[in-house]
Amino acid sequence: MLTPASYWTNGNVFSMSRVEVEHHERVLDQTLSMYSDLRDRGARRVRLLNSLVLVLSAILCGTTFLDEHWYAQFHLDPKTPDLILRVCSVAVFTLSIWILSQNFDRELKEFTLGAEALSSLKLKCRYSLRPDSGTSDAEFASLAAACSVAFAEGPRVPEREFSRLKAKHVAKIALSRAIDDSPGVPVWILKIRVLRKGLSGPDAST
Repeated sequence: MLTPASYWTNGNVFSMSRVEVEHHERVLDQTLSMYSDLRDRGARRVRLLNSLVLVLSAILCGTTFLDEHWYAQFHLDPKTPDLILRVCSVAVFTLSIWILSQNFDRELKEFTLGAEALSSLKLKCRYSLRPDSGTSDAEFASLAAACSVAFAEGPRVPEREFSRLKAKHVAKIALSRAIDDSPGVPVWILKIRVLRKGLSGPDAST
C-alpha cells in the first residue's frame, strides 16, 4: 500500500521528496547554466569598462603633461591638446558615474556567488540520486528544502534574458549529447547539425 508521501514510477516506489529533488536537479542545471552565462558576460563587461576608463585616463594624463613641441613635430593643431583633454575628461567622468550607478560589480558578485552555491547543491543532488547513495527520505526532504531556499535567495535572471539563456542551455545539452554520440566529428560540424535539427523542428523526420 502506497503512503501519501510515495510516488509510483517505472515499477518502483519513490518518496515524494526524492521526486522533488530530481525536479530540483534539472532546474539547478538550467539555472546554473544561466548564472554562469550572466557571470561570464558581466566579467567581460566589467573588464572592458575598466580598461576603457584606464586607457582614457592614461591619454588624459599623457596629454596634460606632454610638451607642446611634440605637437609641432607631428604637425598637430595647437588646439588639439585642449580638445583631447575636454573629450577625455567628459568621457572618464561619464563612464565612472554610469559604472557606479549600474552596480556592475555587485551584479557580477551576486551571480558568481549564486553559481557557486548552485554548483555545490547540484553535486549533492546528483550524489543523493545515485542508486548506491543510501539517501534517506529525511535527507531528500532536507536537500529539497535547501534547493528551494537557494532558488528563493539567489539573484533573479532578467526576464528579457530568460528565453535566450534557456535556448542556449538546451542547445548546450544537445551539443553535449551529439559529442557523446559522435566523438570523432569536429565540434563545428556538430554545432551545424544541432542548428539544422533545431530549425527543421521535431517533425522533420516524418
